[in-house]
Amino acid sequence: MDIEKEIKDIKLKLAENNKMLHEMKVQAKWRLLGTILKWIIYLGIAFGSWYFIQPFVEQLIKTMQAVQGIKSQTEGIDFSAFLNLF
Repeated sequence: MDIEKEIKDIKLKLAENNKMLHEMKVQAKWRLLGTILKWIIYLGIAFGSWYFIQPFVEQLIKTMQAVQGIKSQTEGIDFSAFLNLF
């Protein structure tokens, strides 16, 4: 009789343990889904903001290239005679 009670107690604990393990597995799946969704949102925000900022960055790059072009064009000019006028 004592052995049957212990076996019944073990079965009950085993059932409780399986239920907790199943709940932990479901929680881990939801946590993984949440993490993936979070990273998709982060990447969407990053690429979305680049989509709106890109025209300004391209204009800035064009302006910098124009300034560099003007600088390279004026490197051979001697401004000493011009400065002597003042």
